[in-house]
Amino acid sequence: PDNLKGWAMLARSYRVMGRNAQALDAYQKAHAILGDDPGLLADYAEALALQNSGHLDGEPLKLLERSIKKEPQHIKTLYLLGQHASATNNHARAVRYLEQAVKASPADHPQTQQLQISLNDARRLAGLPVQSATEVKPGSAAIPTESISGTVTLAAALLKQVQPEDTVFILATPSDGGRMPIAVLRRQVKDLPIRF
Repeated sequence: PDNLKGWAMLARSYRVMGRNAQALDAYQKAHAILGDDPGLLADYAEALALQNSGHLDGEPLKLLERSIKKEPQHIKTLYLLGQHASATNNHARAVRYLEQAVKASPADHPQTQQLQISLNDARRLAGLPVQSATEVKPGSAAIPTESISGTVTLAAALLKQVQPEDTVFILATPSDGGRMPIAVLRRQVKDLPIRF
């Protein structure tokens, strides 16, 4: 019962299996044992946000703020803080967080490409110039030229559960099982159906 690694592994396993309520319980137990481990705080915040329809407000944001104080260059924390800033229309702050995440990310890691794409989305929303593949920081991965497209609609059965102004996030994730989104679009229910 006092095995931190066991609780953290159990929490991550539950997350992968889509058993978020059990993951939250395991994260809570791991957090009680370890306290302010930046990675654990970021994972716990993400699991709490999933429980809260994807919103990082409240306790998840407090956990992320503790994580960033403990490790200012923690990539996942920076990414999540960037996503929260973007979701609250603070695009300039999102750019700052995501720029830090790109700089902290290993140059040859696939997440660097994904972070750069998210950064460019935030820069676009902030009215700032988007970096081309040749402008990406030296040594970092280039922006991929592949694309994905599709149409997002809302099932008729869900229409009674949402409001026109509710936020809809469209996430593209790697087919190799990576958890970090490659691209994110933020829209509202009233914008659906939407082609991307």
